[in-house]
Amino acid sequence: MTKLAQSVLLTAVFAFSIFSLALASADAQTLSGTVTNGTTNQPAAGDEVILINLTTTMEIAANTKADSSGKFSFKLTGGAGPHLIRAVHQGVTYHQIAPPGVSSVEVNVYDVATKVSGLTVTADVIRFQADGGTMQGVRLFVVNNQSSPAKTQMNDHNFEFYAPPGAKIEQVQARAPNGQPISTEAVPQAEKNRYAINFPLRPGETQFQMEFTLPYSGEIRIDPKPLYPAEHLVVVLPKTMQFKAANPPSFQSMQDPSQGDSQVEVARQTKPGQSLAFTLTGNGVITESPGEVASGASRRHKSSNRTNRRQATIVLATIAPAADSAPRLMRPMRCSNIAGPSSAHSPCCSRLADGWSRNGNP
Repeated sequence: MTKLAQSVLLTAVFAFSIFSLALASADAQTLSGTVTNGTTNQPAAGDEVILINLTTTMEIAANTKADSSGKFSFKLTGGAGPHLIRAVHQGVTYHQIAPPGVSSVEVNVYDVATKVSGLTVTADVIRFQADGGTMQGVRLFVVNNQSSPAKTQMNDHNFEFYAPPGAKIEQVQARAPNGQPISTEAVPQAEKNRYAINFPLRPGETQFQMEFTLPYSGEIRIDPKPLYPAEHLVVVLPKTMQFKAANPPSFQSMQDPSQGDSQVEVARQTKPGQSLAFTLTGNGVITESPGEVASGASRRHKSSNRTNRRQATIVLATIAPAADSAPRLMRPMRCSNIAGPSSAHSPCCSRLADGWSRNGNP
């Protein structure tokens, strides 16, 4: 072999070695991060940390423990696809997405208490429609945990509500702060028509959404029976149906007669046990999304004073999230989704829902 040929061969071998090392490095990228206890602002030493591969139907790729500084590290051997980091603290899970190309993530966890202060219901939104002898409803609770120091509330009946007598609960979903909606259960309590959702109330905003059906003959009395103080209780129904409050001053109409096919009735600063019963008559379906409903309600107050405009904006902000977080509701009727369009059943979200609810700890 000539010296030139030897030189070319050595160069090729060297280049191939460098290329192989690069591939090995790419196949074993590192994803590291820190788990911090948001209650104490200290490292969450010893917490279990789980690596989940989102490209393989929520496959658990690896698990480890946070060290004394709260740090953890994983070798990514399955490529550079999206991953989910799950940290478990005092039995409650917390998640952080690691998109492709991200090499470091931060996860905040919180101490758990059976009862926390600073828990408020921002909105209690109930949407109705009726057709063919059936009343369909969707009730959305927006719960804000502003505890200080920040803690997660969790107990055997963590969030409770009343369903109308005779109601059949079709589906319940929960959405953690910055999370995706996942299926959960409403557990019947000793008191008739009272249910509990055993889902952690982490710091921030949690949403619960319940779909139910009722036998309907053209008129029905509904009593929300609030168990928590709420900034807004919102009732949405088709304009072809009639709303009559048992105590009319409790509700304010916010619909725009010239816009949309729904009407909005709002009770503000409601209290536990407050009488907020109302009667619905007639039939009709809602075809517009929650965002469109709220937008019409806000237009109703554009020419009003600043306080009313602000109130309308708040209602807009509390009704509209149902359009993003709602499951596929109200499909049996000829209308589109009464709770608005949803991404809850996309493949990625389905994987998240399946994994996040594992072991009963969403």
